[in-house]
Amino acid sequence: MQPASDATVLGNFNGARFSNQGLTSIFFRRGGKFMVRTDGPDGNLHDYEIQYTFGVAPLQQYLIRMPGGRLQALGIAWDSRPRAQGGQKWFFLYPGTRITSRDPLHWTGIDQTWNFMCADCHSSNVRKNYDLPTRTYATSYAEINVACEACHGPGSNHVAWAKKQGSWRDFATNEGLLIALNERRNVIWTVNPATGHAHRSEPRESEQEIQMCARCHSRRAQIHEDYVHGQPAGDDYRISLLDDD
Repeated sequence: MQPASDATVLGNFNGARFSNQGLTSIFFRRGGKFMVRTDGPDGNLHDYEIQYTFGVAPLQQYLIRMPGGRLQALGIAWDSRPRAQGGQKWFFLYPGTRITSRDPLHWTGIDQTWNFMCADCHSSNVRKNYDLPTRTYATSYAEINVACEACHGPGSNHVAWAKKQGSWRDFATNEGLLIALNERRNVIWTVNPATGHAHRSEPRESEQEIQMCARCHSRRAQIHEDYVHGQPAGDDYRISLLDDD
């Protein structure tokens, strides 16, 4: 996630047109800003400024600021692959469908609200700061992207260890990190060519990595924002198993 600029925007905003199910959106520049003319929450065409890019490869999405502190992810994305691989073009994230402004999957709907759906895993130390009476967000974060401390926890002891390793022998095993994620050291994963299943060379002795990574790499819903590094993911997230749906 980066502020939209000439250095970060990969898509074609030189008057490019993209049509899907009877709706044509136009990507253009205005006064140095990156703009898109597309259907808004009322179903009519409006001009919107791109505030942030989201992703780099193989695609890049774009975030638009809307009332109430919301950032909304546009449903049209840029295929950033080389042209020889079929890229360098706009495409719709739900091909073959017409997503109207009344659909939750419409780019202005709740399912595309960055504050609600994306921020927790794509920025560091996110606080949604949602105000129910006014239905507005005042979302904040420590760093716009996923920084070291997002996974490893507070880094002050790690910095001290790095500066004075000789006097920090008690921290040598974890290098001063609250969550070192070193349980895979000397472990090799091999894939069975017949089944496609991956197998670990050594038995797992800790759930630390699973508990840490499950915060984002699982099917889950956030219960509250008061996450403390090192505690089970289930304390802060409602974990669900995958199913046919």
